[in-house]
Amino acid sequence: MILVQILQYCIIAVLTFYLSSYIIKRNSKIRSKGVKTVMKSQSIIYNKTKQFIPKDLKNKEHITQSINHSNKYMLKVMVIDQNAYWVKDNTFFTADIKDGSVMPETTRQIDTLSMSKQDIEKMMFILDKLKEEKE
Repeated sequence: MILVQILQYCIIAVLTFYLSSYIIKRNSKIRSKGVKTVMKSQSIIYNKTKQFIPKDLKNKEHITQSINHSNKYMLKVMVIDQNAYWVKDNTFFTADIKDGSVMPETTRQIDTLSMSKQDIEKMMFILDKLKEEKE
């Protein structure tokens, strides 16, 4: 019984060796003829096959890992009049800007209760722009 198993392993090893050498020789012949392997990226394949995808599937919003990551670890900041505005944890913040960088020590929460109507409209505009999806 053991002899049969050893013989089976030997046959498999020999077949694997011959198949591997055949593949290597075939690839060498293809390369020597100057035929290049064509590499296709995922986006090229998608662009060629998108005509076969039903339209109702194309228009659905896909939540990807990169979108989840950017939503979790990044903030949208809007800069107007040397002030930066952003929303974090449903709270509106502002900070001063110096030399193109946000000054973290000047960060303060915006109090909308004591604002004029014009300032509230400005804040609503900023909030709408911050909540817009990336295109």
